[in-house]
Amino acid sequence: MQSFHCLGCGQAAYLRNDWCARCQAPLGFSPEHWAFMPLEAAQAEGLRPCAHRATGLCNWLVSADDTHEHCISCRMTECLPALGRTEVDRPVYRLELAKRRLLLSLRELGLPALPGETRQPLRFAFLEDLPDQPAVITGHAQGLITVNIKEGDPRQRLDEQLAMGEPQRTLLGHLRHESGHFYWDEWIGADAGWQTRFRELFGDEQLDYAQALAEHHAHPRPWDPLRPEGAISRYALAHPWEDWAETWAHYLLMVDALSETALGEDQDEALRTTQASKLAGHLVRDTELNDLVNTWLQRARDGNALNRALGLPDAYPFVIDEGVRAKLGFVHELVREQACAR
Repeated sequence: MQSFHCLGCGQAAYLRNDWCARCQAPLGFSPEHWAFMPLEAAQAEGLRPCAHRATGLCNWLVSADDTHEHCISCRMTECLPALGRTEVDRPVYRLELAKRRLLLSLRELGLPALPGETRQPLRFAFLEDLPDQPAVITGHAQGLITVNIKEGDPRQRLDEQLAMGEPQRTLLGHLRHESGHFYWDEWIGADAGWQTRFRELFGDEQLDYAQALAEHHAHPRPWDPLRPEGAISRYALAHPWEDWAETWAHYLLMVDALSETALGEDQDEALRTTQASKLAGHLVRDTELNDLVNTWLQRARDGNALNRALGLPDAYPFVIDEGVRAKLGFVHELVREQACAR
């Protein structure tokens, strides 16, 4: 995702920032201006902070004449546990931060995501396990992405990583994956032509989903990350829908990371400051899949070399073979069509 800057002084700003490290001005992110604005300047533009700023949960802005007290991102979260507890506030904050990054990445690609843009509204529920209640299961159903807030606790997520054999398990990864299920319903499930092409690559999604997941967890099929044989992850083997969602999430990872480093040193400073360019969208529309993947793999090799020099596991422990590349090509074509349709 492209970088942001404080509109007041030009200092780099990040999604978690609610104040500027250089000019010390309180900052808020304006989706309309696609920029971080000092609150004083934002108020002059008719904007005010989201009500969740008071709890430290959000740094987005909302129009002063909007009848909602929360920003458009916070309104998309339909369910939250009771706040005011450290063990809840911290993981919920991390989830909301990951969600905002996902939404901004989708917007950069030119994809529908916000209220009123999709046939079925995209919503989120971040829930905690409660005594004498069934455990909260992370997943997607009818536009609602549910995540157990324990995923926002790094220690608990590490336990899940080890138990599930998923070294890249992250909050953002969860949300990207579940958004893939959302867009399957939104686009592929509603188009017979895309369904036919989907089945040629991923398989027949009409196979019993619950049974397939139960069999996957009870008897996971062998999967070698160095010889993926068309599956980007072990979980992609569970069912065609999961193969799609894992591939979709991987595609978002690639374009997100590539667009974040796409600005060259000669980029016009005014463009950097105003954030006028939706770089990920330009990248996807102007780059063929093979060029995109090859550039990404070179960046990934550089990242792995750095990690190895530090004595850490590879940052990118994946191999993209021809089967995976074909599935990524399907996602690339679909994203291009949907983005151009807007």
